[in-house]
Amino acid sequence: MKDLNECYHWSLNPPPGGSSIWPVMAGFLTGYGESHYMFLPADYYCPHIIVRGSGTVKTDAGARALRPGDMFTIWKGSNIEYCEDPNDPWQYYWIHIDGLGTQAFLQSCGFSDKAQFFTPANPARVINCFSRIHELYRARNDSDAALVVSLLYEMIPVCRPSVVQDTGLKTPSRILEHAKFIFQRQMHTGMNVEELASELGVSRVTLFRAIRSAAKNSPVQWLAEMRMERAAYLLRNSQRTLEDTSRDCGFKNVKYFHRCFKMAFGESPTEFREKKEIK
Repeated sequence: MKDLNECYHWSLNPPPGGSSIWPVMAGFLTGYGESHYMFLPADYYCPHIIVRGSGTVKTDAGARALRPGDMFTIWKGSNIEYCEDPNDPWQYYWIHIDGLGTQAFLQSCGFSDKAQFFTPANPARVINCFSRIHELYRARNDSDAALVVSLLYEMIPVCRPSVVQDTGLKTPSRILEHAKFIFQRQMHTGMNVEELASELGVSRVTLFRAIRSAAKNSPVQWLAEMRMERAAYLLRNSQRTLEDTSRDCGFKNVKYFHRCFKMAFGESPTEFREKKEIK
């Protein structure tokens, strides 16, 4: 395997507040095209959520290609194999959970030995919980132990499996929320309106109406604004080259990126960055 696994261990026995579960470790993995794991069978429980890239998970119950926002878990006593797409390396958070209540907790989230992967009802909320737990494990302050447990239980209602077509994405605001989550994590691929609608599981017309209603904009303009927001953020907060910045925002041509940025902000990316550095 080839990856960077930033993980932190925190032993605490018994868990705080009488809880029957506790994360033994929390990690964030970045793959570089060769990340591949196999447990035949696994001897612990460990849920994951993908934040970037894609890969495939195989279990006794079947296999599935997973993308940002999807979850999978290592399930004690079950076989699992998972690997990233070499052309689209992934990043994911993971939490190794232990304690007498671990299986019941994961079942409440929607997992079982027959359902080890799915798309959660609210991927953004789940990622936020995993991210916060990871940061707490980096600091490892005993006073934060109860907060770790509360974040675990906060995940239960937002983890439950959800297929986009059946999640109740009836309102424009809900469609917009999920569309934003998906696009922000796949912007670098150059995703267009049709591809975004396909990922959401809705028609282009439905997406168009939702964005018109909730964002008061057309889908094309809305996507363009998010690209420019990310570009401005990267120019202010990183030293990435203009070529890298344009690619991160989904532009294949840096000259076109330059033109779009100047139309949006009234100055070139270089002028924008120089002004920030002067301040």
